[in-house]
Formats: sequence, structure tokens, C-alpha cells
Amino acid sequence: MKTINQKKYQKYINELLNKNEKKLSLFCHQDGNNSIIIEGKRIKFGGALFVYSRGDFQICFGKFGEENFSYTSEKVYKNQLYIIVDQKSNEKKRLHVNFNNEYVTHSDKDIYEEREFILTYVETQKFAQLQVYDSFLKDNKFGEFFADTFSTITSARCLALGQLVNVIPDITTEIPSLYESAVEDEA
Repeated sequence: MKTINQKKYQKYINELLNKNEKKLSLFCHQDGNNSIIIEGKRIKFGGALFVYSRGDFQICFGKFGEENFSYTSEKVYKNQLYIIVDQKSNEKKRLHVNFNNEYVTHSDKDIYEEREFILTYVETQKFAQLQVYDSFLKDNKFGEFFADTFSTITSARCLALGQLVNVIPDITTEIPSLYESAVEDEA
């Protein structure tokens, strides 16, 4: 994990908001509200999921339909998470994360002693986009999936929620409305 200073992080935010930078995307959760800007365009979405995990610390914010949800392994936290996907360099993709005023940057070159996992998912009526960063992978720590048909959109949602359960197993009991209960046999 490499830290960056607040001024540099704010520079990325300003580029996103003021210059319509097409090589930056923002996934933001603040005080119960989610905002997404992809390639300079604010996205109206029906589903969103932001996950950040580092060692024993996990946080998740999201919305599916009208239901907002959040989870954190910490008792005290600020209700905010900002993830910037930086694709300005053709050769390097970076993720800049701000949580509780801690600013960190992730790239393919990073080596970690503990797992760092980041997931962003957005779903509209026309498309779904899933992005994953896993620090334990040796090469190509970033994965991205784009879907634009009904069947691939539902597949992307399944992949996103499946990754969420793998990274934060307690989520099924903390946010049970996201999952069906096991059906008991009456036989």
C-alpha cells in the first residue's frame, strides 16, 4: 500500500469534476449517497457495489433498487469511501482510495504482506461494469468485465455479489436482504 497526499487526491477529484477527464472514473459513497462518474459522465444506476478490504478490515457500500446498504468490520468509521480508477497511462492502471482520510494508491507493481481487495460494480438498464483489484495476484492484479445484454448483466451481478461473499463472508448475516434464505425440506 502506497500512500498519497490529500492534495494529489484532490487534484484527481478536480480533474474528474471540472475537466471531464475521460481516463478517470469515480465511485463514491458519502453519507448514504452513491455517485458514479465513468469516463467523464455521471451515471444514473440501478445497482452499485463498492468493496474495500485490507487484512481484517472490510467495508462495503451499495444500492440495489431502492435499498441502500453498508457494512464495516470496524465499529467507528466515517460513512464515506471514494475510489478513483485512473487509466491515464496506457501501460499502468491505478486505483486511488480515500477512506477515513487515509489516501492510498494501488497498482500492478505493488507487493503486499496482507491482502488488499477492491471491487467496484455499477449496473444500469443498458450495461453493467465490474472491476476487481486483488493484491495477492502475481501479475494482472486488475480485472474488468463489461456487460451489455440482459444475460451478461445478470452474470456480472452474480460475479460481483459472489466476490463480495468470498471477501466478506459475514455479509450474508449482516445484510440478509441481499440473499435468499436456505429453503428447508419439509419431507
